[in-house]
Amino acid sequence: MTDQRFMRPWGLIGIAAVVILSACTTTPTSASKPTKYPIYEMSSSIVRPVFPTGDQNLAWLDDERVLFEGLDRELRDPVETNQGVRVAMRGLYIWNIRTNEVIRYTREALRSFLCFADGHVSYSVYRDGKVVRMEGPFGREQEVVPTSAVSLSLNPFTCRSYDRAALPKPKIGGGIEPLRPEHGWIEHTGNSTWFRSVEDGLRQFSYDGKPIGPVVPQKYSFYSQKYIYWRPSQNITWLIEPTGILQRLSLPAGLPSESRLEPAAQEKTLLRSRRINVRANWDPGDSGLYSYAMDGKPAERVMAGLIDAMQVHPAGCLVAAVVDPWDREGREHRLRAVTICQ
Repeated sequence: MTDQRFMRPWGLIGIAAVVILSACTTTPTSASKPTKYPIYEMSSSIVRPVFPTGDQNLAWLDDERVLFEGLDRELRDPVETNQGVRVAMRGLYIWNIRTNEVIRYTREALRSFLCFADGHVSYSVYRDGKVVRMEGPFGREQEVVPTSAVSLSLNPFTCRSYDRAALPKPKIGGGIEPLRPEHGWIEHTGNSTWFRSVEDGLRQFSYDGKPIGPVVPQKYSFYSQKYIYWRPSQNITWLIEPTGILQRLSLPAGLPSESRLEPAAQEKTLLRSRRINVRANWDPGDSGLYSYAMDGKPAERVMAGLIDAMQVHPAGCLVAAVVDPWDREGREHRLRAVTICQ
């Protein structure tokens, strides 16, 4: 391990210590069954990925670096405890998949989930006895200073704060939520959702001429330039065009239907399976990340384990994932990356 210091010349961040936390090894590694796809795994004696709450826990900065939420193996949180014992400090880290260097990005304890979109970042940290929100272009983010007593909301598709009072009034009643500013909004009624364009046009979310009910997109795919809505109750993944048109992602026969799908490059679709072997102890079974194309060829498993968080690179060929290997080694999550293009 090597210790280095560097100066950040921007905003309120000031001088920060950056520690290269792991040695370099770029030998691809795979869990369980072998794979022909190159897999890189973060190896660090000081930091490990957080237990994910969703795909927002990590993001691609460029073709080599992944920004992720981590738990420090040595530093303790200044306030939070578990049964009187201070818990591991949560922070933002940068992992270089080629060199395996891991850099601590934030000095203060993280207090919110990471949000990263279009090079813009948003997160909260514990500083001087209070929680402050940091936002802005990555590397130049600054503290968000409230201008009123009303709390700001965060747009998950842009990672920018906004005042709900500034949203347009709903045209069909119910609630309204922003999409990306160039696309518009979605409006909700009790049992249906409508797409509202920036030109004020309304389109009810429908498929085959029938409304599909409430729609709440979970994320925006920068590769496909579409929103992703996975409905677990029906095991259906929808892509939402910027125009409000729905596209249902197809699943080949033989693959587990209870899976979340996401588009990738080379006309591939990525599938997350959580089918562990329930007849054995600590056997990941058929769980993992699969890749397939609707060309008649069988799907291929590119990574084993439970995929608890995942981000596809905007170019569509690289995938970063926080993986529960479902093994006997303390169920510690691993941060991995894989190249799916050939």
